[in-house]
Amino acid sequence: MCPFTLPLESFYGYSVVEPATTEREQPNEMAFMAGAGVTQVVQRCESAKVSGNLDLSGCSLTCVPNAVYFILNGFDMHSCNLRSNALKSFPKKVIEKFTKLIGKLYSVILVYSILAEREVFSIEDNAVEEIPEEVAGWKTIRGLNFSKNKLTVFPEALYDLEQLSILDLSKNNITDLDVSRIYESFPMLTQLNLAGNPLQEEVKKQLSNHEKKPKLLKLIIE
Repeated sequence: MCPFTLPLESFYGYSVVEPATTEREQPNEMAFMAGAGVTQVVQRCESAKVSGNLDLSGCSLTCVPNAVYFILNGFDMHSCNLRSNALKSFPKKVIEKFTKLIGKLYSVILVYSILAEREVFSIEDNAVEEIPEEVAGWKTIRGLNFSKNKLTVFPEALYDLEQLSILDLSKNNITDLDVSRIYESFPMLTQLNLAGNPLQEEVKKQLSNHEKKPKLLKLIIE
């Protein structure tokens, strides 16, 4: 977990300090939070208070600083975008603090080119190697984007997310899938992107032709 002591005095007139947690701290926390970095993060948190959509994409984060949760304490977030940072592990505290990531997918046009702006939770373009079991707690989440990471297997925790509608696992290192289990677990799935993974040809055939494939599913494997 990131240290909580951050140079926020210039924004709030006091320092923000909380005891360290048991999770491993990231030594480079203060580097990215210096100068313009802290300004950018704080401004985006303030915007999220109004919109309910937290966008911390492209902030060079190595972890999600505890100051983010402090600033947004008492505010419900409906989407969270951590795209294009430097995360090497999944920020578990996001799951604990943002329990209402249910999104508003009724307004989504299911065209992949605009999907990046619409996911409920995105950690696209980082270096995450595994998805923690705590993700299963997002029971009502509708959209997830784990594209461009370092996943090697289909995340086990996802199987509990029966309301999932959009799932992007493209450009990872996944070679094999339990196709039957995937289609049985996600009856509401409308878009599944697995392009850019070294999937076996037999798996691709199963994905395309399986009898349990949702009728409205847009499958992207190439």
